[in-house]
Amino acid sequence: MELNTYPLIHYLENRKVKWCIPKTDLTSWTIAFYSLENIADIQVNRVGIPEPMNGELIETKHIDVCITPLLAHDLKGTRIGYGKGCYDKFFSTCNPSLKKIGLTVFDRPLEQIEEISCDIKMDFCITPFTTYRF
Repeated sequence: MELNTYPLIHYLENRKVKWCIPKTDLTSWTIAFYSLENIADIQVNRVGIPEPMNGELIETKHIDVCITPLLAHDLKGTRIGYGKGCYDKFFSTCNPSLKKIGLTVFDRPLEQIEEISCDIKMDFCITPFTTYRF
């Protein structure tokens, strides 16, 4: 279960912050991000992921912060996502200054998550009760 990020999007819209959301290529399990003018341009795809229906493709180098859904994290910033590697693939194309913020409904971090070579760690993780900085 992912957190509902619509309140965050409304918050950003009200402050005139440019925001974008990912669209997933369900064949290659890669993601590209699109900037939208209106939250109404988000629709749920065939696998239940909210995605942009319109919008401007944003080049990876122009993204400063990425809020990433996750199932679990440990105290070193390693994450367990939803199993397709979309975000790790995306992070590997970003500039190193990208701030990666995990977002989860679960508060307690795992003691340690076994890392694999393609894992890219979070800079922060926000849970319902705590924010972790790595």
